[in-house]
Amino acid sequence: MNEKLTAIHETDNLEECQQIKEVYEDTYPDTRFRLQVKDNAKKGDLLPGFKRYTCIIKEI
Repeated sequence: MNEKLTAIHETDNLEECQQIKEVYEDTYPDTRFRLQVKDNAKKGDLLPGFKRYTCIIKEI
């Protein structure tokens, strides 16, 4: 059984998700990764204008 890499990162900066994916691609050049982003901002959860994302980077 082959284990696949998965990284989960929480941030308020959406660009940071793409930067992390690029670091993984540079670190593991023979491996492809998929980026999935979830918006965690629930109504009334955060102050207006603030965002919170979960970035999930998975090896494919």
